[in-house]
Amino acid sequence: MTGHSLPGCQVLPNNQIIIYDCGPEVPPICYDGNDPVIGTGTKEANGNFSIPVSPPLHFGQRIYFTDGCFDPLLVSPFAVVDPRAAAPLLPGHMLAGLVALLLITGGASLATRKRTGTR
Repeated sequence: MTGHSLPGCQVLPNNQIIIYDCGPEVPPICYDGNDPVIGTGTKEANGNFSIPVSPPLHFGQRIYFTDGCFDPLLVSPFAVVDPRAAAPLLPGHMLAGLVALLLITGGASLATRKRTGTR
């Protein structure tokens, strides 16, 4: 995840940024104290950051971050993950089907090459 925070604010150690998921409730409720941390990292001197999150983001997920620059803590507004930002994940049965299709296609290609004598 990439973003921008206030430059020069160094309240948390090492310019740390903490990224939260809004939680397990349906619909998700942000800022209620039970939001799991999904990523931590540091920001550059100009405030930019790029931090990996785990597990991968999914469509409709609500997330937010804080850098601890204020007391009381100031947090970003939550953001909803759109389809372009979500990691492309396949359910297990679809992944197995894709692998099978690739194996069949590759096998057929090799068989055709073997029959015609090409390499």
